[in-house]
Amino acid sequence: MKKVCGMLSRNYVRENLNDVNPEISCEFQQDFGEGEGFQWCRMKMIKIHCGEDGIVREFLLILENIQREKEMEMVEQRVLKEVCVAADQAINEKNLFLQKVSQDLQNPLNSIVGMTRLAESYISEEQRVNECLQKIKESSFRLFTVINEILDMSRMETIREKEQSINIVLDRLKAADVYIDHMGMKEGCFQ
Repeated sequence: MKKVCGMLSRNYVRENLNDVNPEISCEFQQDFGEGEGFQWCRMKMIKIHCGEDGIVREFLLILENIQREKEMEMVEQRVLKEVCVAADQAINEKNLFLQKVSQDLQNPLNSIVGMTRLAESYISEEQRVNECLQKIKESSFRLFTVINEILDMSRMETIREKEQSINIVLDRLKAADVYIDHMGMKEGCFQ
């Protein structure tokens, strides 16, 4: 409240409200009694007229109850924090997944490359070449299976992300509805 009183002083108005800076505002909390506790308010001073000496002669003083605005900001900040935590968790999960997948892809690929080299070196021995081809076939099937699992997980992740986005919007709408209903029953001093 000291800040607000200081802003209303003649010296503060002379020094800060002028043609270059025609509007000054500040936000503060005030207890209006009536069991409501502290409410957020905004005070604005808007220059109306300056004298020839450049000193403000008239200004408009506006006091607004911005409790609703502040409560919505707090809801938005809480939602943003939750979204950031969820995003960090998703990034960590994705990194772990990629590490595992890289190993799952490497093993069959190494087998395919190794068996291909062996088959090339035993090109004249039909039985050994057939054994290598069989192992290449098995490794190719494992690789194909891993790739399909990755694609399936990617599709599921996309669906989950869409569901999370929808849930965030719904939560925000619910919070806004509750807030509006709650505030609609109150009488503020400056409304």
